[in-house]
Amino acid sequence: MNDELPNPKPVSISRQPLEQRLAHRPDVLARRHELADTLEQSVNDNSTADLAEERVSAQVRQLALDVLE
Repeated sequence: MNDELPNPKPVSISRQPLEQRLAHRPDVLARRHELADTLEQSVNDNSTADLAEERVSAQVRQLALDVLE
């Protein structure tokens, strides 16, 4: 069994900004902004890292489910 992680593809220097890449999916872009808002709010609330992770992870799971539908 191979436990090594695959080598990631090199990041293209000319990669488009996320805003441009998601321009055709405004719903997904809005949700990404909500994730950032949640993270910032957790920092402002002096939340623990565990609580911040829990908040963001729940939103990421829901986003993944919504995108895959």
